[in-house]
Amino acid sequence: MQFPNSIREINSLADDAKHTIYATLLPDWLFTQFGINRDTLTVDGLPAVEFRCPVGTRAFEMTVKSHPNDIDPILYVNIADTFTNQLLVLLVIVNDLNSPRFDVDVDETGKSTHLGTSGRNVKAELAAMGAGLSRAKFDVDCGLSSRVFPILSNLYRRWGMISFSLSLLPITMQLFLKDMVSTICMAIRRCSI
Repeated sequence: MQFPNSIREINSLADDAKHTIYATLLPDWLFTQFGINRDTLTVDGLPAVEFRCPVGTRAFEMTVKSHPNDIDPILYVNIADTFTNQLLVLLVIVNDLNSPRFDVDVDETGKSTHLGTSGRNVKAELAAMGAGLSRAKFDVDCGLSSRVFPILSNLYRRWGMISFSLSLLPITMQLFLKDMVSTICMAIRRCSI
């Protein structure tokens, strides 16, 4: 399948066409480990994959859940392109749904903290730290690179790029968000799939 030259071009296609293109980025482990049907992107007949790729935008989001009613996704990817067609990996989340969950993404009343930009849940942050999680920390055995890099390398290869780089926590974000960094970086779930 021939990819258009940019995310913006893909997003200008009909929904079926752009979803078909973005579905090619899904790694095999999602289908084998979670029983997601490769053709329908469903589990037990219910949607397991959601794409957000509005016409006229330079970004797309992929959310994959083991069941549509799950709070957390197994995988979340947010990628954009620039005016010069460089790809930017904005956010990648891989969750181990069998590990304890810490509600650092919502405040104590259950309202979203919007990744720490509109509030915090200090009690949940302390509980997560008590379980061994802290700012900008992920488990060494998490297997994140072996699960995420195939997605990114597939996308980059389709555009003929030979390398890409990632930043786990840019200094500019640390300076801008200051004490809210702990909420952003705190793992909602221990990453050890």
